Amino acid sequence: MKKAFVHHKLLFVSLFLTVGTVAFVLESHRSTPTPKSVKVVPADLLSAIPKPTGSNATDKVIAKWMEQVRSKPSNDKALVNLGDALMQKVRETSNLSYYGYAESVYQQALNNNPNNSDAMTGLAWVSGGRHAFDKSVEWAKKAIALDSNNNIAYGIIGDAELELGEYDAAVDHYQKMIDIRPDLASYSRGAYVLFITFSFR
Repeated sequence: MKKAFVHHKLLFVSLFLTVGTVAFVLESHRSTPTPKSVKVVPADLLSAIPKPTGSNATDKVIAKWMEQVRSKPSNDKALVNLGDALMQKVRETSNLSYYGYAESVYQQALNNNPNNSDAMTGLAWVSGGRHAFDKSVEWAKKAIALDSNNNIAYGIIGDAELELGEYDAAVDHYQKMIDIRPDLASYSRGAYVLFITFSFR
C-alpha cells in the first residue's frame, strides 16, 4: 500500500514536468566510461586545475571561486562551491579529468572542516559519476548523518540505486528528496524513475 501511494504521488508530480525536462534527465543518466583518477598534490591544488579560458557562466564561476580559495585557503565553503562548479564543467564538456580536480577540492574542504556535509555530498557526486556506486552511497550516508535534511545526498543515493536496478529503494530516496525540497531536481528524478519502472511493466 505504501509503495502504491508513493508511486501515485510521484506520478501526479511528474505530470507537471515538460518533455524537455525528462529528456534532460535521460541524457544525464547515460553511461560514461570510468576515468582514471587525477593525482593532485594538496599544495598545488589550484595550479593543477586548468585556468578557465571561456566566457561562459561555468568558467566565470570557476574563476570566481578559485580566487576566493586563493585569498582564503581555509574557507571550506568556497572550496565546496569550487568543487560544484568543476562538476558542472564535467556535465558541460564530458571532460572526465575534472572529476579528479573536483575530488581534490572537496577533500581539501573536508581537511579544513571534517564536518562539512556538503563536501561529503560532493565526494558522493564524484563517486557516482565514476560509477563507484558503493562509495557514492557511503559518502552520501555520511553526509546525511551530519545533516538529515541534505536533500541532494538522498538524491545521490537514489541515483546509485536506480543504476543498480534497486527501483523501490530509489523511489523511497527520491520521495525523501521531494519531501525535504520539492524542486526541479527532485521532481525530475521522480519522473525518471517512473519512466523506468513503467517501461518494464
